[in-house]
Parts: sequence; structure tokens; C-alpha cells
Amino acid sequence: MPSGKRPHSEPAGGRISPEATNPPADQPSAESNGDPLHALISSLGALREEVRLLYEVRMDQMRVAVRDFVSGAVTKFVGWLSALMLGFLAASFVMYGTALGLAKLFGDRLWAGFLLAGLLLFGSIGAVVITLAIRDRRRIRERLKDKYDTNVPSN
Repeated sequence: MPSGKRPHSEPAGGRISPEATNPPADQPSAESNGDPLHALISSLGALREEVRLLYEVRMDQMRVAVRDFVSGAVTKFVGWLSALMLGFLAASFVMYGTALGLAKLFGDRLWAGFLLAGLLLFGSIGAVVITLAIRDRRRIRERLKDKYDTNVPSN
């Protein structure tokens, strides 16, 4: 065949089409004879087709679920990153303003204002970290106390 087309009885997958497998009209079919093997084979073929369709539906559902998950994760990541950047920007403006204000109090000595503002920033960060560590330790102690029903030392 010079045109590159396959014959009608052989589709692209290489299987024989149902029209080519039908018996001629002058021969009696196995179904009309009540052949249970032929009925079983045709039922298995129909079952195979249903399973294939179910597989395709499940794969499409999986693709949609993965796409939605990735889309939501990227959206949340970009949102949190933007919020974090804005928070850092706001904190830097506040600290810069605080440093300039403290510099005025120290007689226009910028280094003293910036030094004190930096110490205040690190002190507040340290206080937050210590507070979170204490809260976490208390939570762990309460969980162990509930789990073992005994008094856990508070070291």
C-alpha cells in the first residue's frame, strides 16, 4: 500500500477489527448454538474493555488530583514567601526608624543608635526563641506525663 494506510481489517494497534472476526452469514455462529465458551470469551472481552475504561478514569482522576495538589502547594509557597518578604521589609523599616530615633537621642551618633537597635532586635528574637523552647518543653513533659501517668522531672 503506497499511501501508508492500513487495511480496514487491521487498525493502528495491529489488532483485527470486530468486523473481520464476525462469521459469514451462511455459517451458524457459536452464540446461536449456545456455546458457553464463546459466551465466556465475549464476556471477558467486555470485562477487559470496562477495566480499561476504569483504569483510564482512575488515571485521569489521579492526574487531576496531582495537578490540584501541586497548584495548591505552589500557591501556598508563593503566598508564604511573599508574606515573609513583606514581614522582613516591614521589620527592617521599623528597625531603621528605631535606629535613627535612638541616634538622635545619642546626639546624632548614628553608630550608637544602630548598635542599640540591633541589640534590641537580637534581644527580642532571643526572648521569642526562649519562650518557644519553654513552651515546647512543657508540651513534651505533659505528653510524657499523660503517657506514663507519672511525674516527669522538670529539668
